[in-house]
Amino acid sequence: MAWARRMVEGRGVRPPEKTLYWWSVHPERFPAFCRKAGPGSSQIPEIAARLFWESFRGDSDREKFASKQVRLALDVIL
Repeated sequence: MAWARRMVEGRGVRPPEKTLYWWSVHPERFPAFCRKAGPGSSQIPEIAARLFWESFRGDSDREKFASKQVRLALDVIL
């Protein structure tokens, strides 16, 4: 999580600790998602990011929170 904190502080952003945790988790999960999806999945990062984000969508509060955090993390990465 320290790398996520340094990255956002460098951009002048100070999110809550819970958000920093999610931002540090999802960047690691995104490449794993692309590897599992196959070699063509990361040729267009925006499409891969959208598919990754959509994989977290659901109706429960937990899924909604995870989806929001994934979206924020992808905004920081891309």
